[in-house]
Amino acid sequence: MTDILICGINGKMGREVYSLASQSTAFNVVCGVDKHTFGNFDCPVYTSLAEVNAHFDAIIDFSSPTALEGLLAAAREYGCALLICTTGHSPDQLKAIDEASKTLPVRLMPNTSQGIAALSSVLPTLCKLLSGFDVCITETHRKGKKDAPSGTARALARLIPTEAQLCSFRAGDVPGTHTVSFYSGEESVSITHTAFSRRAFAEGALKALSALLSP
Repeated sequence: MTDILICGINGKMGREVYSLASQSTAFNVVCGVDKHTFGNFDCPVYTSLAEVNAHFDAIIDFSSPTALEGLLAAAREYGCALLICTTGHSPDQLKAIDEASKTLPVRLMPNTSQGIAALSSVLPTLCKLLSGFDVCITETHRKGKKDAPSGTARALARLIPTEAQLCSFRAGDVPGTHTVSFYSGEESVSITHTAFSRRAFAEGALKALSALLSP
């Protein structure tokens, strides 16, 4: 069983990961970190990583880019795995994550759903087959999401060798919809991924964490 710490445990995604992990025989949530410590959790919740007094094998982060420095420091101190699922990091922060990943089991996943993982896998092949087509990425997320374009849209754009147009919408409580479209003068091809609930991201995060911990 893997002992995990959830950073941002009281957020919407943090609670979803906690619920799913608590029902699993593969994971044990030993504690959480969140600026809000209320909630129905069967584990202690601390307001900062510095307060944590527990052993853990891995950290799942669904908090804020501002927590990155402390998360990387904890990963180094405890020698634990770190799955960063937060988006909106600065270029310097992305560089710090990349450097840490060279010596520690650290991974950044802007989108943890299995569908986006599959889309990311086939996208480079589509770009080769549809070379010369214009490419557009549209994405819709819940109202109030801070980064636009989203980390997922930016990650998909990095897989496209030509410049892609990005368009972002924020409405309602949409968990996430991403469409990559290819256009020529005579035809178009589009692939859309739609998350129907946050559980898709929670399931994907725990699966990715297992892979990160595998030798």
